[in-house]
Amino acid sequence: MASNPGLAIANILCKVDGPGDAAEAAAWETSYNLTNVMVWGDTADYMYSNFGQALGGTYPFTMVVDIDTMELVYLQTGGSAGAMSSIQAILNADHPCATY
Repeated sequence: MASNPGLAIANILCKVDGPGDAAEAAAWETSYNLTNVMVWGDTADYMYSNFGQALGGTYPFTMVVDIDTMELVYLQTGGSAGAMSSIQAILNADHPCATY
């Protein structure tokens, strides 16, 4: 991410039985040594209620948002590998506000 300072990756945690929390996020960050990823506990269960249910409530799900346009450009179940083309398209686009 150092080569793309305008790119941010967030790992947002929730639970099947309810909202995530800060302690869970901290443990996840430590367990997986996530030094370049923001890890948040979804304490309001917002992500599941507004996005996860649309995918049948399965985990994990990956979403990519183009912050320059605020467009949700990718939302699928599974890991992040499928999101790479969406991320690359954002990085390749000529956005007037982009500084990556």
